[in-house]
Amino acid sequence: MVSSPGAFPPSDQDLKHAFLSAQPAVRPPLPEWRPRDGRNDKYLLWLDALISLENDLDIFVEAERPSIEQLVDINSTTAGCNLTEQEAQYLLQRALLSYDRGNVLLYEIIKPSLVLDGPHLASDLRKIASFVDGPRKDGRALRAWALGFADMASIHDQTSLRAALAGMRLQPGADCDRLEAHCRTFSAKWSLIAGNDVDVASGREVFYMQLLSSLPTTPEGAHLTHVRKWLADLMTQSSPVLADVDGAIDAMLKYAKVIGLKSKGVFGLETADRPNPTDPRDLFVLRDRDRAPNENNCSFCNAFWCRSSEHGGPDACVCRWDSKIDLEGGKLEPLGPARPLGGGPYVHS
Repeated sequence: MVSSPGAFPPSDQDLKHAFLSAQPAVRPPLPEWRPRDGRNDKYLLWLDALISLENDLDIFVEAERPSIEQLVDINSTTAGCNLTEQEAQYLLQRALLSYDRGNVLLYEIIKPSLVLDGPHLASDLRKIASFVDGPRKDGRALRAWALGFADMASIHDQTSLRAALAGMRLQPGADCDRLEAHCRTFSAKWSLIAGNDVDVASGREVFYMQLLSSLPTTPEGAHLTHVRKWLADLMTQSSPVLADVDGAIDAMLKYAKVIGLKSKGVFGLETADRPNPTDPRDLFVLRDRDRAPNENNCSFCNAFWCRSSEHGGPDACVCRWDSKIDLEGGKLEPLGPARPLGGGPYVHS
């Protein structure tokens, strides 16, 4: 039976009715994310949508479960008066219902978005079931469990991040797409290292120094070395452009395109890449298909099948910025024995 409006203290039915009626009937679903995949693009989209929903539903995820001691302390501090026992119990009931409401909403929002499969399926389901106790669902605990798979704070993860960052080097001859991928990835990894913070000037200074050291310094006069100098000049001038890291990377890419760095340049500058057999620009490496991919013999690049060391050294590299080979136009003639093509480097048949 529901008591008359305004009755004090309200009955349990009153509070339950208020709790249930406060839950929105329709909530947009979260994008799916597989927790066992850890931190990836799907995780970033999932977390962004989750935070937006938490704000819309007025859920404070960091809140602790209310206690009567907390309420008494808060009331005496803010209102300057002492609560009666009846008033304190009433406020505690309301605070607990609000806290439990947030927990239930979080659970119902998060669980359907988690992709659970593979060998961990049974154990993951058991773990999630442990967050449910009758009508109570601990969405805050479920949230913390899921986020734990994307946490990079362990000593092992931090060590791996630092090692990966130290090994990141943009190869000479990379195009504008690779320049952007390098800078964005470098920024993302750098931000995950404990103590790094681009929101403070000293943190940004460290970031730009480390990014600068990852950009190529040779060959002199190449597009990428001009880009590196552009960044170094801004750092020397303490330019306001560097106040926002994402904005600075955007400005860097704009400068790179203005000076002529192409978006689709030489392909084989990193060992993870492979030539495209349908692209005539790649013919100079596809004529010798039986050669092992690791048989690069060039001190200037890592392109597959480039063997400039056999034809005069790095000045004969097909990836040099001043190469005369028309890679963009796809005008390579049928390749015969090793010979200079168009006054440029040697190629193999």
